[in-house]
Amino acid sequence: MARSLKRAAALAVGAGLLAVTGMGGTAYAGSTGTVYVTVPGCVGTLKLDAGGSSNWATASLESLTSNTCWLTFWDTNTTKVQTVSQSFSVRGNSSGSANSPYYHDFEHRVAISISNGVTQRGSAWYY
Repeated sequence: MARSLKRAAALAVGAGLLAVTGMGGTAYAGSTGTVYVTVPGCVGTLKLDAGGSSNWATASLESLTSNTCWLTFWDTNTTKVQTVSQSFSVRGNSSGSANSPYYHDFEHRVAISISNGVTQRGSAWYY
């Protein structure tokens, strides 16, 4: 029972931290390529030119250990000051991807943040 309570607490902490770390960072204009964000045991990937288009971004996450990892994929509209996100987790020694891509351009910025339940890190914003 104590183990499941500890795991539930780690899940809550991991999810809560993502909301904080994904909201900061410097913006980089005209971005293409791939950005990697790592914390111990987890690697998050933000691919800025998915499917051959320089304006579509996708996000994926890989757990390199037996621990669960969390990722939040962010999109913010700087003109309308709206931010949307999608979050998911992967169990130990597995990987997964966000459900859908986000569009990025001069007004839409994208970012990812990841957590292993203890340590969290966010990327910069890219557009």
